[in-house]
Amino acid sequence: AKKEWEDFKKALPLGVKIIAEYDHAHGTDWNGFLLVEARTMDAFQEFWESFRDLTRWYVDRTQAIIGVKR
Repeated sequence: AKKEWEDFKKALPLGVKIIAEYDHAHGTDWNGFLLVEARTMDAFQEFWESFRDLTRWYVDRTQAIIGVKR
């Protein structure tokens, strides 16, 4: 899974960056989270679809919290 994840990060859609990967989210039941920046919502949706296709087999639950920068 590690190699698959590294390959995935190298092939992110145009306009999408993974800013940070965290192992813990204290105060939640999450065992980690990503901070992702996308130039457009379309770019984020493209990222999200491919992310879920990659992780759906070993990540029970995902949640997206979307913020729009002013």
